[in-house]
Amino acid sequence: MADGRKFIISRGEQVGTWGYKLNENDTSFDVIETFFEKYNEGMEPEVIKASILQQFSFNVDNFDESDDVFFPLAHCLWEVCALDKELLAFVRERIESGANLEVLKELDANDDFLKERKAMLDKFLVKISVQRDKPKARKKPPVRVESPYQAGSCLVFQYPDGSYGGVVTIETDFFSTKGNIALALTNIRAKAKPLFEDFERANLIGFEWEQVHGQAERYAAVKIDGKLYTGRMNRFGTFYNNKLERETLFERLDYHFQIIGAFPAFTQILCSTFRLNIADCPQRFDNYYRNTTDSISSQMLQELAVKLSTNFKSF
Repeated sequence: MADGRKFIISRGEQVGTWGYKLNENDTSFDVIETFFEKYNEGMEPEVIKASILQQFSFNVDNFDESDDVFFPLAHCLWEVCALDKELLAFVRERIESGANLEVLKELDANDDFLKERKAMLDKFLVKISVQRDKPKARKKPPVRVESPYQAGSCLVFQYPDGSYGGVVTIETDFFSTKGNIALALTNIRAKAKPLFEDFERANLIGFEWEQVHGQAERYAAVKIDGKLYTGRMNRFGTFYNNKLERETLFERLDYHFQIIGAFPAFTQILCSTFRLNIADCPQRFDNYYRNTTDSISSQMLQELAVKLSTNFKSF
């Protein structure tokens, strides 16, 4: 444990870091983000509540994880003056009985963490027990910006030595004043400009299969021996926070990259890249990456980074 404010949890094969605050675990953060995305789109609070309870039903049905949904949901509803008596009563019972702290204690939270958590929950309960004067104003949804760079796009670029490389666009979110693009590097490095067929035969650097459970099953790409898996890979990308940065990013992308094709969908990249049976993919990846040294991958990423803005980051 780094300090008393955060601790590492492990539930089966799921591992994460929790802070004592309401939004400092992955599920609670997702609930808050999802709630206000729907709220700003004009959806009514009671409809959002039903949608979230359905979306996070795996956590709701798990006693140890249900507070990760109910606590942030109660706070969101309070902020828009829509917190119902039933949910408030449930949250009150969970806090006053110490049930939430008991769950965290069983997950090996230390005394300092539990003390911080209790103080936060006590203040939280006092806060939501008094209705707000007026609901939080809805924000105008951001304006989406069209771009030829989409999930699945195959991009060719040149390394400093003149050889050609290739990346696959994993995710894009382009809005007028904020956005990002995430890319995955392939092992393509050739003297001649690659074709789309070269991407179909390429390997994604830093890839591994990860078994998924519960809510995460909706991200599964393949089913092997009855178990669901998603592809976990090293991604890198860049982002912008205003119009000028957006224009600069698009100029850099157009200058350094050329789109030469696209896979039909991100979840199909793993299958499209290899003309193999799905069950054979893990062995193929494993054999390749054991022979790809970290230093080579790191050098290729560093060389590619110079093509992007100063907002470059790996994640």
